[in-house]
Amino acid sequence: MTLVQVTHGELRNMVGSVVLVREAQQLVRVKPISGATSVEVDVEAALLVKYIRAGAHVKAVAGKHSGQTGRVVSVSYADGDHVAVILTDCVQSEIRCNVAHLQVRLGRRTPGCRVHQYC
Repeated sequence: MTLVQVTHGELRNMVGSVVLVREAQQLVRVKPISGATSVEVDVEAALLVKYIRAGAHVKAVAGKHSGQTGRVVSVSYADGDHVAVILTDCVQSEIRCNVAHLQVRLGRRTPGCRVHQYC
């Protein structure tokens, strides 16, 4: 299930799961996960960003930190991007990644996590 958040307009800050993508019309049908209604709504794709909660275990799948895994400490809006601060699994360092470059993982750690051969 892919979660998204509306960034602008009447539905701003609404979080929901993606039900259907209409690429030709650039619309995404979203089912809200909280709030007073559970009615599915069509939202322009340009108004959506991937939603990742603080505390989620993630893997960077793109960008300069690609391949690293860790726990999301916080998510904020900076310089026109939604950025997650992540505490990495192996060396417990803090990295920053665009949420579009992250994938939520179900496991806690990557098995065999190694830094050079010393970890």
